[in-house]
Amino acid sequence: MPYPARCIPFDPRDFATYQSLQRVAAFTKGADAADRQTVIDYVVKAHGFSTDNTKSLLYDPGLDQPGRNVAMEVRIGPSAFEQDLAWLAGIVFHELIHSPQAVYYAARGVIGINPKRSETERRMITLDEYEAYWWSLKRSTALGLSQVQQSDIRRRANSAFVDLDEPKAQDLAKSQRFDAARDELIRQFSSGTGGPRAAIPRRSLAACCG
Repeated sequence: MPYPARCIPFDPRDFATYQSLQRVAAFTKGADAADRQTVIDYVVKAHGFSTDNTKSLLYDPGLDQPGRNVAMEVRIGPSAFEQDLAWLAGIVFHELIHSPQAVYYAARGVIGINPKRSETERRMITLDEYEAYWWSLKRSTALGLSQVQQSDIRRRANSAFVDLDEPKAQDLAKSQRFDAARDELIRQFSSGTGGPRAAIPRRSLAACCG
């Protein structure tokens, strides 16, 4: 499914408003949690992100990663505010994409995916990460991502694609047939052909978002 994102119109008058100053303050060290929640809400509305299927989207000062989506409950951590508004928007956008993915699996009887339990479940998570990265790059202009930020996301996308390491799913994902790739992994999961979790630990999905 397509994930929308629109550019935030530039208005020089905006720099003098209280709301603009509040957004700037949210990126300072030790910023007020309420200010950061306001900025999260702002990027969703300003960019026109879809929150379909997302149960909640909240700032979590105790989260030790930029973003997380568990059971369609999205949490954004302090490290999401270490760069700028565009990077924050990219993280929020990435995490929101995981909600429809979860709904897709649940509709097909796959609930509570555990990447430590089987290779197929690990590949499901990896595919979801790759898709979220792909959409972030697709919407990079609307998100306002810099070339450096795009390069970072591209590197993470390439890593996720390699970690997918299932030929059929890789081929489908490469052509952006993400749901078809998901269906292939679900088929393997349901038939038990994905194999147990490999004994050798793999590189963790150190996502910008998660």
